Amino acid sequence: MSLHRISLSSLSLLAVMLIGLLSVSCSKRGEILDTVPADVVAVATVDIENLCESAGVKFTPEGGIETIDRIDALVTGNLREALTRASALKASGAVDLSDAVVGVNADNETFITLAVSDTKALREATADYLTWSDDASSYAIAENGNTAFVANDGQLWIMGGSANNAIKSVETMLKSAKELSINGLDGISQVLARDNMVNMAVASGSMLIAPAGDTSVTPQEREWNVLALNVSPDNALVGESEIIQATGRTVVPKGMKSINPALLAYVPESFNFTFAAGLTPQFDWSPLKQIVTVVGGFQAAAFMSVITPYLESIDGTLLMALKLPDTAGLRSAEPTDLDFIVMVRMPQDRVNGLISMISSMCATAGVSPRMAGEGQMIIPQYGRDWYIGNVDGCFAISTIGFDNTSNNSLAPVFVNRDMAADLSFNLPDGAGAQLSATMTDGKGQFTFTIPGSQTPLPAHILSLLL
Repeated sequence: MSLHRISLSSLSLLAVMLIGLLSVSCSKRGEILDTVPADVVAVATVDIENLCESAGVKFTPEGGIETIDRIDALVTGNLREALTRASALKASGAVDLSDAVVGVNADNETFITLAVSDTKALREATADYLTWSDDASSYAIAENGNTAFVANDGQLWIMGGSANNAIKSVETMLKSAKELSINGLDGISQVLARDNMVNMAVASGSMLIAPAGDTSVTPQEREWNVLALNVSPDNALVGESEIIQATGRTVVPKGMKSINPALLAYVPESFNFTFAAGLTPQFDWSPLKQIVTVVGGFQAAAFMSVITPYLESIDGTLLMALKLPDTAGLRSAEPTDLDFIVMVRMPQDRVNGLISMISSMCATAGVSPRMAGEGQMIIPQYGRDWYIGNVDGCFAISTIGFDNTSNNSLAPVFVNRDMAADLSFNLPDGAGAQLSATMTDGKGQFTFTIPGSQTPLPAHILSLLL
């Protein structure tokens, strides 16, 4: 998918993006959403002022910025200038900062739009870094590098490319929005109106599969992946997600059931990544097959055709766990350095068939498996021993054998969930981080924390990125 992206190197863009995404009020937000067509690929409302303050950057009433100690030395040069311009424009009142929308339209063009209280004041406030002119279509236009700014009475649009092309895109979107706006999809409108730091809705499958301008499914028929992001009072980044219909009704995935917690006992405490899902033969694997085909090409598609019958026979818990090296070691690690365990519950004839097939492949390759208990064998691979067998009714493969007496702390994340993942790792500065994600009945939640950190979490992340 080719996007006409907005150049992040443009100081003007950075300033206006930050301004355009500032704190949200529902009344103006609705007016802005009325101008965004329902056939967009993705749309979001963001409380960037909240996000900036969480990251340690505060806009002052005088039009300057204040930063906390951890990132003060990092907010320099272009970034500090852009943030200062954003604060100054907010203080001037030239732009109505109450509402803004960011999105990708049906032609895969990225856009930002926000309310303008006074176009003349906007032109005056940005005169130092934008040269405005009047278009025959009554728009005020400006360009900065590959970024175009298009304003009319009450609204500003920011897009990549030339101003003339941006005007055409804006007019196309406005025409489509008159037929049906994103605000006309009740469920999506409600999501975008919520009081969160970030609200986002992405049309299911659009980003990887659907071509630009695809009209095979109407906006009312599409399903949407929606997401809300916040920073909690205990300094955690918390996200809530679900797939919904345009009406707002939650789409509960077919073919899922609760994870069997007994399998968690096979995961050693030293392992730092665990994923599990409760599946039935009714689970829809077609999105995975489409993604693998798009990303991996012919060979990946051929591989999927071989393993799909086994995937479709899963009837129980799929468990995968890894022992990953730290950040420094991960850069030089080889796949053969990783310890892992995979367990998949499926009908016993499938399990035994897989084990027999692997045994036959070993014989063909001149490899002699060693027996390791009832229904298990050891196969030398890449200088390591791989344990393969029928364990607790699961097809299982591991580099460490199978011991169900492990003492770990995974239960709170995985018990009574349809799908869950848990990852602990060290950040480049040595701080330990924890990421957990769960889904039950179609509703998901994830939490990212840096235990023991006294710095606001977004500020900690920003300091590492800068």
